[in-house]
Amino acid sequence: GTKKKNMVAYDYTNATDFSDSAQTSSTVKRTSVGDPNGVGANEKISETTVLNADHLAVKETREKTGEYKKQIDTVYDPDQQLAVKITETDTDYTQKPEKTGTKINAYTYDQFGNVLTYTNPLGHISSYTYASNYPGLLTSERNTVSGVVTDDVSYTPDSALPHIAKTVQNYTDDSGQAS
Repeated sequence: GTKKKNMVAYDYTNATDFSDSAQTSSTVKRTSVGDPNGVGANEKISETTVLNADHLAVKETREKTGEYKKQIDTVYDPDQQLAVKITETDTDYTQKPEKTGTKINAYTYDQFGNVLTYTNPLGHISSYTYASNYPGLLTSERNTVSGVVTDDVSYTPDSALPHIAKTVQNYTDDSGQAS
């Protein structure tokens, strides 16, 4: 049998190294081409990444023409440069009419960059607290679904060392109540 190859072509037309301070974004496009030297050469998948001036990915797309497109848009906290909102948009071009769905993930952080809250696309919230004397040491985790606490865990730090001495977990019982 004849071996086939795939090739990835890079397009740096809209890319920059940010040496010009007026540049606020840089885009690199990668395109996968099936059997590039064959008679049936075809574009398979196209991927694009857009970076902001801080070199953080603010938009990523992956698309197969006529089939699907996935786009991820990320908003960052300007001070900590941590993602505060990630929006994923999926489009299915094979559906008539085409079908698009969006999922949003949101985050908040403390001054040390620890996640304080995470909200998933369904609106379920996970919240976290940390030890004041050991800022990265998790002391509690609570999960809330539709306003009901489904999981509540507390971690008791050791008084002298930066590790957990005790864990207590409360969870939702069969009646839907945290116990």
